[in-house]
Amino acid sequence: MRLWLGGIVARFKHPMSELALLAMLPHEPDPSLRLDLAMGLCDLYSIESMEVVKGVIAEDCWPDVVDLMEAAYTNAVVNGWHDPDMANWRKAVQEMDNRSVDATEERD
Repeated sequence: MRLWLGGIVARFKHPMSELALLAMLPHEPDPSLRLDLAMGLCDLYSIESMEVVKGVIAEDCWPDVVDLMEAAYTNAVVNGWHDPDMANWRKAVQEMDNRSVDATEERD
């Protein structure tokens, strides 16, 4: 149940969903599930939780953290939230995209 809860809660675009995710995040020991909960906050376009999401990104203990950076960057731009780390997030996402393009070109 823990595995899917973050994604399910994030589908309900309601302030209570944000509160639920914020309540679960500090108690979740699994880095991949912490990442999923933070992604859920980004899916809700929660501006109030950006500092929490930023903290999960700073943990950098999961390979998919670049996906969270992309979601956080999008959330920040949509909400007009500015932070010095945004440039690093954008750079990491662009590097990942460039590697994907290079790998695709090599296969062709």
